[in-house]
Amino acid sequence: MKKTLSIIMVFCLLLSCTVFVNAQSGNAKIKDLEEINKRKLEKMYIEDKLKLNEKNNKTDEYDTSEYIQKLLKLRERILSNKNKSTPTIDSDRSYINNINTLSTSSYDRDDAVEYALDYNGSEYGLTSTEGYNDSVYPIFKDADCANFVSQCLKAGGMEEVRSSRSNAWEKADNWFCDSTDESDLEEISLTWRHTNSFMTYWKNNCDEYTIYDVSDTNSWSEFHNTLWDDCLKGDVIQFCDEDGDPWHTVIVTAYDFDSGDEDDILYSAHSYNRENASLYDVVKNLPNSDKVIVYDMK
Repeated sequence: MKKTLSIIMVFCLLLSCTVFVNAQSGNAKIKDLEEINKRKLEKMYIEDKLKLNEKNNKTDEYDTSEYIQKLLKLRERILSNKNKSTPTIDSDRSYINNINTLSTSSYDRDDAVEYALDYNGSEYGLTSTEGYNDSVYPIFKDADCANFVSQCLKAGGMEEVRSSRSNAWEKADNWFCDSTDESDLEEISLTWRHTNSFMTYWKNNCDEYTIYDVSDTNSWSEFHNTLWDDCLKGDVIQFCDEDGDPWHTVIVTAYDFDSGDEDDILYSAHSYNRENASLYDVVKNLPNSDKVIVYDMK
């Protein structure tokens, strides 16, 4: 009897050891799987970052500080002329027709972004017009930013508006481009090609717009509480002086997800050519009195 009990006890002990070992082995496998999945996620994150960096490197061939210096000179040049004779649009509200671009359009942000990435021309340099879609649209040398963003919006599905009234090109409720010749100005509305007129039109035709003071956006924490929370790919941004007069127009084309707290918004533009350039690099270098307008396109 004792011998039988001893055998049973030994068997139970062996069984419990086996269960314990199997449990330990199971836990080890779970930990291994968790570690493998963690590494896979880290690898995916790194690959995404590498792809984005590879894309950014086309723009980063030109030192960021050099670009910022040129951009600030552009700001100075445009604003120095703002009180001189500049084209103005006819904004007499009694003539505004009932056509609204947003209400008649279906905006595809991805299509707008794809166009911006295809035709920004940054691979040819900051000022080159190679890579522009000049078979379809005109080129306004050194002042092509609004023209380019209008093209992006059109590619995203925003419908052109052209009334039958005379001088439609200077009317506030028209937005169109019917010529590839930049000198044929009556076939290209001011709202399509001129920053101030673009602003007037899209304030009335976007889903909504928000104006930020640069002083509220030029630290990482402030940037994330304002522009980062507001901007989506396909939205339009204008940089303005303290009076709210715009001097540059760009379109949001990507995000830079940082492992810490420095997530950034990336934009593309003409004059100067940029692809997925840092928005934060710009706002942190602008005067605190300047403003940034974000247009939510739908």
